[in-house]
Parts: sequence; C-alpha cells; structure tokens
Amino acid sequence: MKTANLTKALIATLIVFTSVNASAQNILTNSDFNRGTTGWTNNNTAVEVFTENVYGGRSTTNFTAEVDVQVGLNQRVAITKGNGYQLTFKASRRTNGAPSTVGLLIRVTGDRSGTNYVNATRSFTNTSFAFSTFTYTFTIPTNSTDANVTVMFAANNNNTTLGVIMDDIQLISVSTNSALPVIFGSVKASVLNNKVNIAFTTEQENNNKEFKIERSSNGVNFETVGTIAGTNTTVTHQYSFIDVPSVAGTFQYRIRQIDFDGKSSYSSVMVVRLSTTNDAMKLFPTVATTQVNIAVSLTDATTLQIAIVDAQGRMVSSQNVNASTGAFQQSLNVANLSKGIYYVKVVNAQNTINFVQAFQK
Repeated sequence: MKTANLTKALIATLIVFTSVNASAQNILTNSDFNRGTTGWTNNNTAVEVFTENVYGGRSTTNFTAEVDVQVGLNQRVAITKGNGYQLTFKASRRTNGAPSTVGLLIRVTGDRSGTNYVNATRSFTNTSFAFSTFTYTFTIPTNSTDANVTVMFAANNNNTTLGVIMDDIQLISVSTNSALPVIFGSVKASVLNNKVNIAFTTEQENNNKEFKIERSSNGVNFETVGTIAGTNTTVTHQYSFIDVPSVAGTFQYRIRQIDFDGKSSYSSVMVVRLSTTNDAMKLFPTVATTQVNIAVSLTDATTLQIAIVDAQGRMVSSQNVNASTGAFQQSLNVANLSKGIYYVKVVNAQNTINFVQAFQK
C-alpha cells in the first residue's frame, strides 16, 4: 500500500510504564504482531502489519502495525466483573512521510453497556522513529452487564494514509485491592555532548525503596551504573541521572524499581548511541543572533538531516543536505527564532552519524 525510505532514530526514546506483577497474563492475542494480522480486525476494513523498517524504524525483523485513515486495530476479549485492568502499548509517529503531527484514538468499550472504560487521544510529533510506551488503567464494576470489551485504536485528526506505528499491545488484569508501588509518569534517555541523561518522573510512590539505573552494550547483560533513592511521595516527583560511558557505541538502558520487600520491576529498554570523539560535531557560536554553524568531519559521502528543535522538543526547521567526504560545514539561519534554548540535531540514513548540540538565541 505504501512505499518507504529508511530513516533512523535520532537519540531519544520516551517510555511510560507502571509496576505490575510479572506473572500477569496478557489477554490480547498476537500483541506483538509476529503472527501478522491474526486476532486483529478493523471493523471489516484492512489491518496492516509490516516490519518497522518499512515505517522508518531500524529493525528488519520486528513486526509492527500502522494506524491511519485507512487501517486500524480492534480486538474483542472476555473480562471479569470487579477486576482492574491495565492497557499498555508502544507507539511512534511514522517518520518517512507522515504529517508532522499524527493522532491516535484509544478506546476500550464494553460490548453490552457501551461504556468507554478508556477514551483517550495521543498526538505524536517525533521526528525520528522512537517508540513511546503508554499505560491506561480501568476497573470493570461488579454490577456491569459487560462480559467482553473491545480494544480499539484508530486515527485521530489525521486524514492521510500515513500515521502511527504500534507494537506490544497488552491488556492484563491487575489487583484492585492494593496500591501499585510506583505510578510512573515518563522516562526519557537522551544524549548531549556524549553524556547520557536519564530523566523520569513518578506521580505516586508506595513502598518504593530505590531505582537502579542499568546499562548494557549487548542488550542481554546489564550492569548497575547508578542508584537513586525513592521518595515515597504522593505528588509528581522528578528524577535524573547522568551516565558517561568510557567508550563510544550503542547502549541499552533500563530502570529497575525495587520495593522495601525486595520485589522489583523493570522499565522498557531505551537505546542510545554515543559517537566517537573524532566524529563529533562542532556548533558555533553557542549564543547566536542571526545564524549558527555546524562542522563535521566525514569519512564517507552521505546525506544528512539537519533539524533545529526547541526546548519543548518541537521541530522548528529541517533540511536534508548532500555532504561530501572530508570537512563539512553548514550555516543555519536562526534570525527569525524567538529567544530561548534550541538544539541542532544531525543524523544520517545509516545512523553512523547522530549528534545533538545546544545553542541559545
């Protein structure tokens, strides 16, 4: 249905997660789309499943589904009255051709009552392919007439055939008799000046002892690189941690939350790439009025995407340039920008060049 040019993730992945019992069973069928469209319908219209590289991601083996004006997802499952449930999924804006902002409608609806237990929308503006994980919880009343619910994902404020890419959709039963140890807001891993910043928030903590920041270079063996004490607060609290790996490369990060009773849970894995020193980008001046300049030493000719992003993560300009081998320099016009902090992001199609530098207007 669609053609795609391979683009690569810049450096940031937003993760939202909630501590749950690891033994909880996902009641949705084919939640990772490894069996194609099995179990999923879209009100008698198409369901579209391809590997993520078709939509702008890197993997040629991980299967994902698209939601746009023509395709979506529905699945009907049995539920138990009186139980609490948690819906979790990953989503990203399709980065090779989709509008700059694409929306997703999320609903969980009772089959008899018509009650929308979840009725929410999300907007995606990410300029690089990066999955974010979202969680919604709800309870089926004991006096409900519903024996089943339909989990539905559809396009919202997007009338194009390019939209939101989804993966790892889970619906599990959770206890309604005890508070979850931690209710997380967001978790983000980003790179600036070859340092990895892990930033996350909690909306509520109960019986939470600490967080372990864990890093891996192969995605299998993780080591603890830092510990942050919990606060057991009932209001939103922000945490941050900076890691400085001794070598360049691609790294996987996760957060392990530990209760006072020794139980623990993990976040989803966040992937970042640190460039080698001799490949580093130089940006000058760092306090600009009319223009900023970037300089990169290239070992091969390549196409670079150069974007300026504001402090809220919104892309204010973007351009693709063909760069030859050797010293490459480009000037960017910033005269029309409002005063504030901005970031210049540079990435190539092979993801072997991936830089972020900040400047002030």
